[in-house]
Order: sequence, then C-alpha cells, then structure tokens
Amino acid sequence: MIKRNFLSLICILFLSCTFAQVWNKLGVGLAVHSEVTCLKQIDSVLYIAGSPQVVGEGKRKSLCTWNGQNLDTLPTLLSPQSGYEYCIERFNGEVILGGAFDCIAMTYYSNDPTKIPGTNLIAKWNGTEWSSLGGGFKSSGNYQINSLMFFENNLFVAGSVSSTSTLNGVHGFVRWDGTHWNYVNSGLPGIKDMVVFNGELHLGGIIFQTNNGDTLLGVARWTGSGFENLGKGLYYDVFSMTVDTINNFLYAGGAISYIGYYGVGTPLYSSIIRWDGYQYDSVGINSKLCRQPLDMAFYHNNLYTITYSGTGMVTDTIMTRFDGHQWYRVEGPVTTTMCLETFNNELIVGGAAFITTTGDTAYGAARYYAPPDTTSCLFIRPLIHAMPFGTKEAVDTIYTTPPYHIQFYTNNKYASSWTWNFGDGGTANTREPAHTYAAPGTYNVTLEVIHPHNLSAQVCTLNIAQTITIIDNTAVKETAKDTIEYLGQNIPNPFSNTTVIPYYVPQGSIGILQITDTKGKLTNTYTLQQGHNRLEISMGRYTAGVYYYSLLIDGTVKNTKKMVLGDE
Repeated sequence: MIKRNFLSLICILFLSCTFAQVWNKLGVGLAVHSEVTCLKQIDSVLYIAGSPQVVGEGKRKSLCTWNGQNLDTLPTLLSPQSGYEYCIERFNGEVILGGAFDCIAMTYYSNDPTKIPGTNLIAKWNGTEWSSLGGGFKSSGNYQINSLMFFENNLFVAGSVSSTSTLNGVHGFVRWDGTHWNYVNSGLPGIKDMVVFNGELHLGGIIFQTNNGDTLLGVARWTGSGFENLGKGLYYDVFSMTVDTINNFLYAGGAISYIGYYGVGTPLYSSIIRWDGYQYDSVGINSKLCRQPLDMAFYHNNLYTITYSGTGMVTDTIMTRFDGHQWYRVEGPVTTTMCLETFNNELIVGGAAFITTTGDTAYGAARYYAPPDTTSCLFIRPLIHAMPFGTKEAVDTIYTTPPYHIQFYTNNKYASSWTWNFGDGGTANTREPAHTYAAPGTYNVTLEVIHPHNLSAQVCTLNIAQTITIIDNTAVKETAKDTIEYLGQNIPNPFSNTTVIPYYVPQGSIGILQITDTKGKLTNTYTLQQGHNRLEISMGRYTAGVYYYSLLIDGTVKNTKKMVLGDE
C-alpha cells in the first residue's frame, strides 16, 4: 500500500534534488496491482515477469515485453497456477522462465485441461508457444528456482530444487545441456544468484555445505569439477551479485556481517562487499544506504541497489547509488521494489509502485534516467596487488627466498597503458608484470593507468601507490617439533598495520589464536589450520599499543607472546 504522506514528501525531495533525474512509465504503463519480480534484456527486448497487466488489457499476465516504445504481452496467455517467476535466461535461442509456479496454463482455472505438462518451476518460450524444458522438475509447493545462468553452452539452474524429471538428489543445483539434465558435482543448496566473473561461474547464497563436507561461505566459485570459497568467504547470506566490467570487480550484497566465520573473521560495516579477484573489500560505509540489497545493477558507471529503508515506521525498500566513493539516496521509488535492469540508456526498476516525474504513479515497473557523468573519472578504481611469483596470495608483506621474484597485478584490463615503477629503479608497461628485487626491503611501488572514458572522448590518467615489504623467509624461520604445538614471534614487531604470526598446530588438534589488550580484554579470535602455517592479521582498526596473542590447543592456552602496534 502506498504511504500517501510519505509519497508527498518524496515529491518535495525529488523536486529539490540537484542530481538531475527523470522517472517515467513504460509506454502506457502497467495497471494497478501489477507486480514485477524479474527483468531481463534479451537482444533488443526487455522481458518483464511477475504479475504485470498492461493498461487496456483485461487480465494480469505473467510475462510481457518492452521494446523501448510499446508494452506487449506474449501471443499466448501465460498464467502460472501459483507462485511467481524469479529469473529469465536465454538458451539455444529460446527464453527460459524459472520460479515457484506449479505449471504454465492457458487460463486461470485450476482444472483447465490446457495445462502444459512438465512446466512446474521452469518452462521455455520459442517465440510462438510455451513448452516443457526437459520435463521440468518433480517438486513444486515450497520449492523454487532462484537463478538461471547460461555458461559454457549449458543452462545452470539453482534454487531449492531436489529432483528433475530424470534425476534425483540434485541438491539445489543442476544443469541442462540442451538434451539432458545433468548433476553438478554433489549439488549446492541455498543458491540465490549466479554471475560469470573472470570467465568462471560464481554462486551466491547462504552458507553452503557440500556432500563431501566442504563449507563454502556466501560466494562460491564453480571450478568445473567442484566448488571453492572466494578468499575466506562471507558470513552470512548473499542475496544478489553483479559485475563491474570496467574495474573487473565482483559485487555481492545481502545479510553479510563478516569476512569469514561469525565471531572469527573480519567484521563489516557494510552489507555490500567487493571481490577484486584476490581480496574482499567493503564498499563505503553507510549503514542506512548500503544494507541488505535485494538486487544490484550498474548504470552509467554507478552501482545502483535496492535496499531496505528502515527509516522510522517506513519499512519499504529504497534505491541507492554508489559512485565509487560515496553512497547517495535516489529519490523516486516508493513501496516495494524487487529488481533492476539497464535497457536503452535507462535503468528499469521493477516492483509494486513508483512516483514518476509528473507525479503519476507507475505501477509494477518504471523507467529511470540520470544523465551520465562524462567528465569525472571517479568510476575507474585501479589497485595494486603483489604476491610471491607463482602464487595467488596478495599481501603487503611478502615472505620469500632468493631470488626475490614478485608478481604484480592491477585490475583495469581495458586501460590504454600501464606504467609501473617498482621502487628500486625497475619499470614495466604491462598490466601484470613480474619483477625480481636484488634484496629484501621496503619498496614504494607506483602505477600510472591511462584509461579511456567509456561515456565520452575524455582520457583519464590515474596514479596510485602501494608500499610492499619483502622479507627473506630463510632469516625468520623458527624450528618446531612436529609433535608439539608452537607459537612464534610476530614479524615485524613492532608493526604499523599488518603482521604475520608463525605457528604449528598438531594434526588432529583444534587451534585457536586469541588477541587481548593489556587489560585482558579479548579483541579478536582466529581459527588456525593444522600443521606449519603463518597467520597474517591486520590491526588497522585498533589504537597503537601493546597486545598479547595466545595459542589455544583443544581449549587450553599453550603459549602467549607480546606484540606492539606502532612504537612502544
């Protein structure tokens, strides 16, 4: 239901907003009570799913199209018996629809003999008629398909599904090769969204537990034969993902509170996180504008999200945008919004109702236009990563042995040029150079990136720097017996931000590292791997001073050492 007083306030705020923006209906618009749950551009057509009813037509349908000029329903009447559609994808020249519906029928009556068999949860449209995709799924009711993704000539299907027409025990994840349903490893329940990033399929959802006991947190990568965590994973639930193709970033959003496990990993101050291929990074800090996004999309180089407002008594969703540095509230949509899709230089917003520029209400879906920023280069975000050659562990402090061969990486693969200075007189002009240092030490690495502006003829020049420290690994080794636990001194000590703690946890034991201040107050806890390892920790959010770290083996403190953040 529209909050009319709040709607009036939105109108006032919109008129006073200095960020030029325009809201409009889609053609004649959708009728009252229309709801849109999914948007998908396929070629030059936008598919709109949910329960839309085009103004002037007699009944609500479940799928219509927008070509930039006209709203149209498909030639056949599409009506799921119950439930909504949540995802649309193209496969082998056909439109695939997935969701929580029992079937595709020709009318709204439950006893209609024209129900199309084998269309529960999934169906396909060939441009003329609807039909079953491989017999559909055996399960309906509380089961649903959350996401569809075309990848490597297969259609990957994810959600709370258990059995296809031919396979049992698919555990929420299955693929269609055009002829048969196929298992995807041991399955992966709880997937909410899928994207392709760096040529690999990435899956987002709640904490996953595979059949072989692997725990995958928040976002997992499909390797072709199994699943892998991204970094230390995300806790708790990922609702949506999108890819910044210019900066080569993967964005994930949802009810996320930690990088890694709850209470053990790094706490977050934003429920939207960015993965650069090596590390996670929080995206700004604005708890009111970037929390628990239902959907995300890039439009004119800005990240747009649909999030819960949580303002006073109003619990509806709002739309926000992130320009690469700051978050902003986008005035306009009210009540429930569910999905975003860019189309014809506009951002299409799907949901229940929106306020347009003229003050009219646009039901179900609306067009949003904001002029592109053709002068600023804020959207280009180059970074520097360094790692021991042959590894993928990006760190600021690198432990290695002679020769000190370091691999460098930056994310902007579409730049015109890259100019590196490694801090020792060495230079390079490729995107991912390798460099050999003559000696350990601390080096200030700089990079100049020249990047064309994708929305104008402007050329952007950006300069960044990163300090790295190379430590000869042979000079800091400490011995330990393979049968006895071991806790080494942190390196370096004192340290300014990041330090590394060597340790040994015997096989079959549970190792925990606890950090406390001088008053004995617990500041952080880390779960340790078994065997000889090093734990790199960041104390960037803590004040300078003395801290103590203790090794616990099976719940018993075995050793405690002192470390100093800053100058003692």
